Amino acid sequence: MTSSLGLIILLIGLGMLGFSFYLAYNAYSTAKPVTPSGESIVDMFSQLIAVIIQILPQLVWIALMIAIGGIVMSKGISLMAIKHEESRESEEV
Repeated sequence: MTSSLGLIILLIGLGMLGFSFYLAYNAYSTAKPVTPSGESIVDMFSQLIAVIIQILPQLVWIALMIAIGGIVMSKGISLMAIKHEESRESEEV
C-alpha cells in the first residue's frame, strides 16, 4: 500500500515538473525579442524594466511550480524507500 501510494505521489510530482518545463519552454519559444528604442539610455532602461516587470510574475510562478513538484516527488520517493526498508527488515528477521 505504501509503495503504490509512493509511486502515485512520485508520478504526480513528475507530472508537475514536466508540465512546468513545458510551460517554460512554450513561453521561451514564443517570446518576442526585446529591442529597446529610445533616444536616451533612460528611455531604454525604462522599457527594459517594464518588460522585466511583465515577465517576473510568470518566472516566479514557474519556479514555484517546479519547487512544489520537486517536493512532491521527493515525498513519493521517501514513501517508496520506507516500504523498501520495511520489506528488507522483514526478510532479515
